[in-house]
Amino acid sequence: MTLQEKIQRLYVELQGANIDKYIDQKITGKITLDYLSWGAAVDFFTKGCHQFGLDWTYSHRFVDMGARGSFVETTITISDAENGDQIEKTMALPCMTLTNQAAKEADVMVINKTQMRCLVKCMTLFGLGLKLYLKDFSELDNVKMASATKEEQDKIGLLYYIGQLFGTYILAQTEKELVVIDQHAAAERINY
Repeated sequence: MTLQEKIQRLYVELQGANIDKYIDQKITGKITLDYLSWGAAVDFFTKGCHQFGLDWTYSHRFVDMGARGSFVETTITISDAENGDQIEKTMALPCMTLTNQAAKEADVMVINKTQMRCLVKCMTLFGLGLKLYLKDFSELDNVKMASATKEEQDKIGLLYYIGQLFGTYILAQTEKELVVIDQHAAAERINY
């Protein structure tokens, strides 16, 4: 089996993972956000990779943009243990305060929390936690994005990864629809 075939199977496995009991909530003002803790995400991701003979590593890069704020970029590299082939996916997330405002001066705690959130966000590119975000979609150009209640999510079934658009959106499909997922909104649902 090729690395791409293993990644596709990993995607289906992670996208279908039962994460319900690992979802927590963060309440900020009037907004309640669901999120998957980074510890649970790492556990699901590691088990999923090992199931298909894959190893994974990650790296973070901190970028300070002065008065404009800062962000963390996380890259996950998945390697095929059989032949050494690799695939990388990278995500970035701004450093935020506890009140969801851009952190003008990121201290060690803010950077660490951003690294953990960004790691989980990067895992969504491999399918983990995508059903969590279906109800957050809105329209993009002429493509109707999926918007579903929990009951509707269960009826939709599995999403199959197609690719990435503009480095911002995940393109996926069900048996009947094209689904466009805003990666930032998806990460916010997991991380906050």
